[in-house]
Amino acid sequence: LETQVVTAATGKETRTSESATNVTQAQISKLPTPSRNFLDLAQLAPGVTVTEDRVNGQFRTVSAGGQAPSSVNLFVDGTSFKNDLTQGGIVGQDASRGNPFPRNAVDQYRVIAQNFKAEYQKATSAVITATTKSGGNVWSGNALVGYQNASMVALDSFQRKD
Repeated sequence: LETQVVTAATGKETRTSESATNVTQAQISKLPTPSRNFLDLAQLAPGVTVTEDRVNGQFRTVSAGGQAPSSVNLFVDGTSFKNDLTQGGIVGQDASRGNPFPRNAVDQYRVIAQNFKAEYQKATSAVITATTKSGGNVWSGNALVGYQNASMVALDSFQRKD
């Protein structure tokens, strides 16, 4: 008897018209970001940009498709984190100066840049859906320690004294 191996290319997604990028737990834990905010990894999706204010490092904006940051909405475990009162758009960016969840608490998330369903309200450019880790009976945790020697960091144009 002769063995035959059959291979085929991955099929196209035909169940939904959404243009989405899934960010896995492995990517969340291993990819470096300028902050511990998991929203920084949204820029893995095509057309999504995460911009940090060079003057005030606390301000961060997430935008997609060339639209304003207020056109993005974030859902964590199905709950909308849209901030209608400040100009930031969603919690975790711009004037809200918050981090919706610690990066280690997010299991996975998905960035939907086009053709999202009507169930995702208050968004016109992108929707970010995050799922937090579920609990269990095993205690676990991790710690992050960061150190950056000031003599190893170059000054940018805003920090130079002429």
